[in-house]
Amino acid sequence: MRKGKRIFLLGLMSLVLVFGMVPLAVQGDGMTRVVYPSGDTTGAEDAANIQAAFDALDGGTVMLAKGDFYLSDSIAVSGFQGALKGRGSGMTTVHVIASLAPVFGFDVGDEMSLRVAKLVFEAECDGVTALEISSTTGPMSGFLSVRGCEFLDVEVGIVTYDHTSSEIRIAQNAFSNAGQAIYLGGPYESCILSISHNTIDVARHGVEVYDIDGSELRIHCNKMTGIYDSQETYQTGAAIMVGQLSRFGAAGSVSILFNDIQGYTRWDWGYDMVNVLDFGPLFTGTYGNLESVIAFNRIELDDSLWGGIGVHGGFSDTLIACNEVSGSGDAAIYMSFWSLWGLETQTGVRVLLNDVSGFEAVPVPGWIDPTAPIWLGPGVYDSLVVALGDPSSVLDVSGANTVIFLGA
Repeated sequence: MRKGKRIFLLGLMSLVLVFGMVPLAVQGDGMTRVVYPSGDTTGAEDAANIQAAFDALDGGTVMLAKGDFYLSDSIAVSGFQGALKGRGSGMTTVHVIASLAPVFGFDVGDEMSLRVAKLVFEAECDGVTALEISSTTGPMSGFLSVRGCEFLDVEVGIVTYDHTSSEIRIAQNAFSNAGQAIYLGGPYESCILSISHNTIDVARHGVEVYDIDGSELRIHCNKMTGIYDSQETYQTGAAIMVGQLSRFGAAGSVSILFNDIQGYTRWDWGYDMVNVLDFGPLFTGTYGNLESVIAFNRIELDDSLWGGIGVHGGFSDTLIACNEVSGSGDAAIYMSFWSLWGLETQTGVRVLLNDVSGFEAVPVPGWIDPTAPIWLGPGVYDSLVVALGDPSSVLDVSGANTVIFLGA
């Protein structure tokens, strides 16, 4: 009898040791699933295990354990409310070994509560979109956070669009060698959008946000280097692009503050590093209503054909202040392209105390000539420029603005 007990206890201890050392692929309770790397480098087994973890939950947390996961199939998540997390900074890596667009596709429905954190996405082929958040039932409402993730060699890092009354926070992420780091495609009605403390190293596009309507957009304290364009793919490069493509005349506020940007545009149609634009006047002749503050940014251009900060379209409440723009290009700060079509579109712009002393204005042949570090187009009037430097640093094409020089 005693011998039988000893055998039973030894067997039980062996099972505990085995399962402690080699965990099941998916473990967890009713609100949490922990997925462990399978070791299958074909990508099929890890994809199946992660998909099963999401399929078992309506909400809660899917945790990817420490180690290397391989995915050859997209993870499609429907109606999930909760979190997708890795174990910690740089500890959980998802190797994408097929052209998945997206790798994780979240269909959140009408109500959204989603957090993605502490994962590394590493694309090992072209055309990869890491995260896409959307809804097949209409505009999304709720909360979205992407924090502490790394995106390596992806075509698109984060994409989402069509929100009403959402709060979206994208912070402390790192992007390296990306086609498009962050794309918020709009429309965004009555939303709060915050993009802050991200690093982007080598990308055609850094942050793009389109069609805000009664929303507040904050792009703060990001560091972006190596922003470029591609003549081969006919894609222009911009670090920050905010535009009204369809919500002509819509109200909203935009603040672009304390960003550190370095880039170059070598193609004839390259964009500025920071762009805020409203296409409404071009098609409707009416003004837009975006309140824009672009301040305390540092922008360095390397052999650029275009400029540092461009504000174009129907704006009447824009402040461009205390930015430092260096390098070369068409202009460090310039406004109102639509005026080239005879539309008087920009009034009341304030351009105050920007440092453009390290910028060389180089005209674009056949496009804008002459130019200057600060260029006010023919449709800009009733605006104020307080400039550091001498009169050669500002060109007021219309002559209908107040320009004050404080000296070198």
